[in-house]
Amino acid sequence: MNSTSHTALLRDICLVAALCFLLLFWRLGEQPFYPSDESLHVKATQSMLHGGSLLVPTVDGTTYIKKPPFKMWLSLIPVSILGESSFSYRLTDAIAATATVLITYLLTRAIFPGSLPALIAVLALLGCRYFILYHCARNAVQDSMLVMLSTAIMWQGWKLTQGRGSILPIGLFSACAVLTKNVAGLLPIIFLAVGLIATGHFIPVIKQRTSKIILAGSVALILPGIYLMAVYLSDPTVFTSEMNREVVNRFAEGIHNSEDIWFYWKGLFLLNAGVQPLLLGGAGLLAIALSFRGNSSYRYLLAWSLFPLVLMTALPSRMPWYIAVAFPAMSILVGGLACFIQKWPFARRTSLALVVALLTYNIALNIAEIICPLSQPSWRQKNIYETKRPSLRLALIDLISDNHVKPISALSLSRSVQESDHEGIRPQIILYNIPSLAQHESIYFEALHPWKIGDQTELLKALAKSESTIVVAPLAQADEIRSLASANQFFSLPPENRFSRFSWHRRRTPLIALASTRDPSLSSFRNFNHAIDIASESLPILYGLHEIERIDAITFRRTKGPRAAFELSGDIFYLDRRTELKLIASLLPHAKAGSSCQLTLKFNEVDLGTTNITAREMNEYVFSIPPGSWNSSRNVVTLSIKQGDGSAIAASEQLLLLDNISINLP
Repeated sequence: MNSTSHTALLRDICLVAALCFLLLFWRLGEQPFYPSDESLHVKATQSMLHGGSLLVPTVDGTTYIKKPPFKMWLSLIPVSILGESSFSYRLTDAIAATATVLITYLLTRAIFPGSLPALIAVLALLGCRYFILYHCARNAVQDSMLVMLSTAIMWQGWKLTQGRGSILPIGLFSACAVLTKNVAGLLPIIFLAVGLIATGHFIPVIKQRTSKIILAGSVALILPGIYLMAVYLSDPTVFTSEMNREVVNRFAEGIHNSEDIWFYWKGLFLLNAGVQPLLLGGAGLLAIALSFRGNSSYRYLLAWSLFPLVLMTALPSRMPWYIAVAFPAMSILVGGLACFIQKWPFARRTSLALVVALLTYNIALNIAEIICPLSQPSWRQKNIYETKRPSLRLALIDLISDNHVKPISALSLSRSVQESDHEGIRPQIILYNIPSLAQHESIYFEALHPWKIGDQTELLKALAKSESTIVVAPLAQADEIRSLASANQFFSLPPENRFSRFSWHRRRTPLIALASTRDPSLSSFRNFNHAIDIASESLPILYGLHEIERIDAITFRRTKGPRAAFELSGDIFYLDRRTELKLIASLLPHAKAGSSCQLTLKFNEVDLGTTNITAREMNEYVFSIPPGSWNSSRNVVTLSIKQGDGSAIAASEQLLLLDNISINLP
């Protein structure tokens, strides 16, 4: 390789590294863990970190072996070095995705001449939303590692079609894939076999390398087999339950999207979630045409692109990340299209510019969603990946102006505590009479190594042991804790995913974190006075609010008619200060999708403003209370409700569900 080639390669690697940093590592820890597989895998890794078994991870005390722990073992390295955070738990996945991008670049460069096709392939892969955003590169799950190992197998397999390459690394990669994702880890071997058959190299490779294939196959099966057999023999019920879920339910009966036969094809070509659809279609047609002319590399890439799609379409359980192993091959085909365009006698530059523009647009969409994630209303009973995505918008401004996912309060609490080391004293965390936490938020609490206390005597002893303490408890017990210790700050945590169909997704009870510290300036806390569960029996209701009722064990109050009012006690601390009233509310679940209502709030007859509440979305609404509005004895909050179009509602009509409220100093 001459100096010019070295310079070009170095330039390309720098560009690829910059893109990988932007799309894979930037803001990696900004979003909380999703209440899905990610929280399960992180909890399993966390159990090993906190002294549990390294061989058999657990989740909430239950053996978790749905996904073997190879990737979790690797995740322990950055978490042990950097400490527990969203970033450190996801770092291994981002590194694996970076390796996938690098292999894609090198393989494209080996197949097609010049650096442009390789760079186009990288742009195509990094513009794939299914690869970047959905359960893969930026999530602490197993799929990014599986895709990397699968891409490495594809690379070694292509070398075999060229008369070189080694069989043993394929066996090692396959063993790691099985130890990463169980039975699904064997799928890359099937894809490799189909690729070799498509190129006519299957039989020659078997004849020439029989002994090495046997050795590689032994490595691929025996290494994970030893581990899995040891686990299953130690607890046969684990084997039965995992076989039922991972094999029978998932691949025989179907768990997700079993009725939607076109699920993957719509995702790739209609929702623009996969590799750029226009370019992928053109690249596929070109590859088919050139395959008939004897180009074995195109046939090999087609096999790795199409067979996973066909196989996963035939299986009754369908999720976007099931076909993630096909994205690198698809991206390389797009790079091949760019190579073909380079040879055109006319409009070459214009066509290549169009290719780059389309791919850059996809990358821009990914960056926009990294900055401003699309919202997923908390009332939805499906997780973020089971929910249909909106159709592609043509302007980035539409994407950026959507409602955005806010990090859960537990993430903010975790960060504030970890950053609040004052003169060598870090606040101790006490969980007092806490109900079952949502699994994804419990990760942040466990990272703070809390004391779990259920007895008031134990609480008093714990409070006496530290000058800096944060007590997290159900909102209803805030007054009890304040009577035991001086709490000068607070942080409210509204119910989490309260309508989810999965019990481990949700926490129905509003919580409050009360702080008593020598340094009262923790950025995440506000001076504490009022934090009230609106479904509390002690809240004085004047009119227009029903008695407390339960919906699936969740307590709420419903409004009745166009007006409602309740009382707040007075406090001289607020008399001359500007304060904020935060109200969590939604339309009733039976409201029509897309409907809304207008809510106007008054505080002691001072108009606080009007807001729109949309159907079935439980959100937080903030109203500013001007200085001088508070009374020292009694304060009245009045709610006026109209239809979204401004029309009046009937006296018997019920529109709103009200959850909790809090009064804060802004």
